[in-house]
Amino acid sequence: MWPNLMLRLAHKLGARGSFIFELRLDEKRPQIASRIFSSNYLHDIVRDYLIRFNDEEIRDQGRFAELSH
Repeated sequence: MWPNLMLRLAHKLGARGSFIFELRLDEKRPQIASRIFSSNYLHDIVRDYLIRFNDEEIRDQGRFAELSH
């Protein structure tokens, strides 16, 4: 249900897709994860992307937190 709902919401907002990110601090270093995302994204590709670009996503999420504080 959530992936299709998130895709519909994204399209209504003019976006191609949407994610709900989690910041995990229980690892040796912070990790970005996403278990819920719109249905137009493939799970394996999202997982591989988040592993490969974790550091960039951590910086992006930190900046987003600063700007939305």
